[in-house]
Amino acid sequence: MGVLLLLGKGGGYLNGKGLHQIIVPSETTERIQEIHMLALHVVIEGVERTLFPENYV
Repeated sequence: MGVLLLLGKGGGYLNGKGLHQIIVPSETTERIQEIHMLALHVVIEGVERTLFPENYV
């Protein structure tokens, strides 16, 4: 199983510990969370397009 890490402020202790990581280079928690939410929407749409391509014609 692969692990996707959603990190901010440079990654901290978990930086480099996952198979994939999205690091938001910001000091503001709200900005980090907003970018993480956007990234999750993109990942989920990619999974949906792979599993259910008939819904995206």
